[in-house]
Amino acid sequence: MGTQSSQRSDAVTLTVSAEAQAAVRVSPQPWLTEGDSVTLICEVTGSSTGWTFSWFRDDDRLSDSSRGAGGSYTLSPAALQHTGVYTCRAERGRPAYYTKNSNTQPLWITAAIAHSSDFCLLQHPRQFSSGSLSVSVLATVVLLFQMLQSRGNTSV
Repeated sequence: MGTQSSQRSDAVTLTVSAEAQAAVRVSPQPWLTEGDSVTLICEVTGSSTGWTFSWFRDDDRLSDSSRGAGGSYTLSPAALQHTGVYTCRAERGRPAYYTKNSNTQPLWITAAIAHSSDFCLLQHPRQFSSGSLSVSVLATVVLLFQMLQSRGNTSV
């Protein structure tokens, strides 16, 4: 067998950093009434450029995630069907590198009270229209139950 020789390559610097993490927050607040506007903001810790974002409600990818360009997802006007637990995920590069899914951010949208006469509950109970209130109470109870379940508290 013949003799083989090789030369050393130039030095290469390899930087290893922690896995990027997405974090979601809400502005102005997570408790809303139908017709309000709300913006969910997705940020990637330690890095801010080149990311595209996907949004999820109750673990289902939202088909209109393109509204999430730039890391924000705005609901205007907010409607009852927007109620749920939101998360985001960021990706960049080819092949794509994905962050882990973000923390959860619940949004509670309640029905708007149609008439000021609905506030008469304490003064005139028989004249109270319970329709809009019962929808609001039911939505709040369901959301609280979902939030507790997502946190692993199943003893509700």
